[in-house]
Amino acid sequence: MAMTSRVKRVSIASSIFKSVHRRGRSGEHAKTGFGCLFIQEGVALHPFALLSRILAMAFTYTDLVDNDHNMLIQSQRPGQQAEFINSWRPKGACLEQLVAHHLSLSPHRCRVASHEDWLSGSFNLCIPVDIERHPRVLVRLPFPHRFRSHTSPGMASEKIRNEAGTFAWLSKHCPNVPIPRLWAFGLSDGRSFRSLAQVSWARWLYEWLRRKLQQGLFDNNRWNPFAPSYCPIRLSTGYLIMNYIEPQQGSMLSTKWPSANQHHRRTLFRSLANILLDLIQVPLPRIGSFRALDNGEVTLSGHPLTAALASLEAQNTPSYPFNHSEPTRAAAL
Repeated sequence: MAMTSRVKRVSIASSIFKSVHRRGRSGEHAKTGFGCLFIQEGVALHPFALLSRILAMAFTYTDLVDNDHNMLIQSQRPGQQAEFINSWRPKGACLEQLVAHHLSLSPHRCRVASHEDWLSGSFNLCIPVDIERHPRVLVRLPFPHRFRSHTSPGMASEKIRNEAGTFAWLSKHCPNVPIPRLWAFGLSDGRSFRSLAQVSWARWLYEWLRRKLQQGLFDNNRWNPFAPSYCPIRLSTGYLIMNYIEPQQGSMLSTKWPSANQHHRRTLFRSLANILLDLIQVPLPRIGSFRALDNGEVTLSGHPLTAALASLEAQNTPSYPFNHSEPTRAAAL
């Protein structure tokens, strides 16, 4: 099966490069064995337009043969990412109002950082927001093109739910693991949630009494670290609002690693070992991911969502349902 897949990749890569060679000699669009047009997300691309995108990503012939990812999709990601980032440049006031609402502040105290301070990786755009007399926060927005899937619709919202649930679980069970504080999060359909530490005392008391009543009547041990919250500011995508990690607190690993400094290497590996030791102190009954539900409850009920799995699902690879998890062997026994 692996050999068949490799033969197909070699054939396609060879066809691409041979067609370029023929076009270079004749000056005409030579037909290849895989057709004259590619249809990707409703857009027709000539093979040479597609090829120019792929070559712009600095892929060699060997890369095309050995890469298992869908190159048609990967070639479009840089443009899609730039388009998404540019779409948020004129929306600073909207983000300021969003942060002010969730933190119960005046919008005049919030200012979106300059575009040079914005951060982005493979999956998220992170926009810092400066707040007068308050620690700076970060608005984290997932790139829609990385979570757009016909086989797994709603994947972007599921990612937000998983990350919010993981933030809450780590804060409660592994307080020594250094993570930023999560203030609030929202989904693309307009639903938003606040940390219980951020709600009014009356709402906190209501949630506390409701939880105690459920425990007494139904003998359950539900855990609701979030409270549903109405937000008048609606975004076209989901978001998380968390504390910004200042330079004096730490820096991104990508700016420091790999490091030839042996002290830095020992510090990193020792820190990772301590985090793993903290995590394994709390045995979990299932294999999956934490999910923040619509009522603010967090459960271990989602399917595992790794970076590799998210990439496959974004390429329309069939996967598990979002609410699917597997019991561990210890729990099964």
